[in-house]
Amino acid sequence: IPEKVHEKTEKAKITDIIWGSTHYCTQIISIDDTGCLVHWDAFTNKVLTKIEASKTWLISADFEKTEGKKVACGTLDAKLLIFEINTLVKKKEKNINKNKPIHELVGHQGAIQCCKFLNGNFLISGSTDAKVCVWDLESPQVYLSMHNEHTADVLCMSTFENDSNIF
Repeated sequence: IPEKVHEKTEKAKITDIIWGSTHYCTQIISIDDTGCLVHWDAFTNKVLTKIEASKTWLISADFEKTEGKKVACGTLDAKLLIFEINTLVKKKEKNINKNKPIHELVGHQGAIQCCKFLNGNFLISGSTDAKVCVWDLESPQVYLSMHNEHTADVLCMSTFENDSNIF
């Protein structure tokens, strides 16, 4: 990561780095403990977008792989923020919501330690509240389902390579 990309504070700690989709294979998202999300091109070393996404730590992130136009970030204060990226805006149009999340998902009671897109519309998240939530971004007001079989923090998760509905 280029020096000073995460410069909000001198001691910002990068908490997650993820590669883009096949459409945007040179793109990377990095997040840090100051709430900063940086979208950049690893090939050209150019920052494409820098967003002060949260006033608290960003802990986890995922790049939506189908179209490469969404990024999810899990926060210390139990929110899941969804940002739109790689969208073209005409020069005459002003995108006033560029640095604001398109969705703010609330349902966990603890820090969101992991999040993963299942596809362009579905997302899963794991938290220190010992729960895994499945979210439908077409109806983001409440989680689609909650799995609470765990007895301790959910710190990581993965999807099955051949079927992203299995996690």
